Amino acid sequence: MTWYNFKGKNASEHLVQGRYNAESELTLRSRLQSAGILVLSIEKMAFLQVMCVVLKQFSSRFFPVRKFDLSMFYYQLAGMLDIGIPIKNALFIIAAHLSNPRLAHVLRDIIEKLSKGFSFSEALQKHEWLFSSSTLQLISFAHTREELSAILQYCDQSTKRVSFSQKIFLVAMPQLSIAVVLFSGLFFLRLHYLKDFYYALYVFRNPTPQLIEFFDMLTALFTVHLFRTVVVIFFLLISLKLLIRFYKKARLIYDAVLCYLPVVSGVVLAIERERLSLLYSVLLKGGASAQKCALYSVAVIGNLFFKRRVQAMSAAIIRGEVFSNTLKHFHIFSAAEVQMITLGALSNNLSASFKRIYGVSQMILEKRLLLLIEFVRLGLYLFNTALFFFLVYVAETLFFYPGIH
Repeated sequence: MTWYNFKGKNASEHLVQGRYNAESELTLRSRLQSAGILVLSIEKMAFLQVMCVVLKQFSSRFFPVRKFDLSMFYYQLAGMLDIGIPIKNALFIIAAHLSNPRLAHVLRDIIEKLSKGFSFSEALQKHEWLFSSSTLQLISFAHTREELSAILQYCDQSTKRVSFSQKIFLVAMPQLSIAVVLFSGLFFLRLHYLKDFYYALYVFRNPTPQLIEFFDMLTALFTVHLFRTVVVIFFLLISLKLLIRFYKKARLIYDAVLCYLPVVSGVVLAIERERLSLLYSVLLKGGASAQKCALYSVAVIGNLFFKRRVQAMSAAIIRGEVFSNTLKHFHIFSAAEVQMITLGALSNNLSASFKRIYGVSQMILEKRLLLLIEFVRLGLYLFNTALFFFLVYVAETLFFYPGIH
């Protein structure tokens, strides 16, 4: 393989340039022409330039692939498939213009796999660290260009969304920072002043039993009990996370609890309905049938407890039952939304109905997220208030207790 620099013009008369490795100049020229690029010049790269490219490719393994880069990849690939460019040529064009070297390296590997006869979904499965399991499952279902384009549009929209846990973390970050500062203050008092006060109490004064008991309690709290409690909670959380991830029954119980928790259940169900309505609107617009949409919908649901209901609904739709009646029976959408779907089916415009439902679902989700965020913020505020008063109590006891000075 030899590296070449190339320049050319695309169908819109825009300048296209980049670098690529190929068996020969003739092979690269034919690839560029099949990708719809008018070749202006191809030059073989010098040895030092090749070494720089190789080092950049090696260091690209340590570059993060941001959500923005992945979303742009889905968007560009869906657009090129819509205008009729073959998938291998589309990937070639995208890889030549990417600013993220790690994603460009992944796309070149996918192109190489496609050249060896792998399907697009099989080539993507070699990079499970980058593409989510639901994305891989959805793409494996696609059998036509239109379906693949619709699925890529759904992946683009879903990648742009900030995850539920990220939103909670961003909101809780200021209060968590305050909690860390207060804990640091308590440890500072314990480590830097308690020893001196013990010395002062036992050498110069005759301390009361209550004061000695207080200092013993404080010492035990910050040297044994607190550390032990933090370690135990940390290992319990890690064990619970691993259990939920690798044991399906534990994951099912966890998801069922989420579906029935006050405040949290509304957010979880709103997220799943938003995903469903987005997928239906995109696939129906791409020409997929209701049965195909039902088959695809199972792959996008994250909550296993809710997925069982969607699987039962999908099985009923695949059997040939009326779409709107099935949705009404399983109570996944509200009565007003089912009526909107029924009217969309009568006017042969189901995609528009689901697009409106997606917009409404977004607004409902934002309202429920705001409510949950306020609960989290209030809980952390109360915790920090209690911690602050405890810090004040400790400081007053250490510095202003009668008989210390």
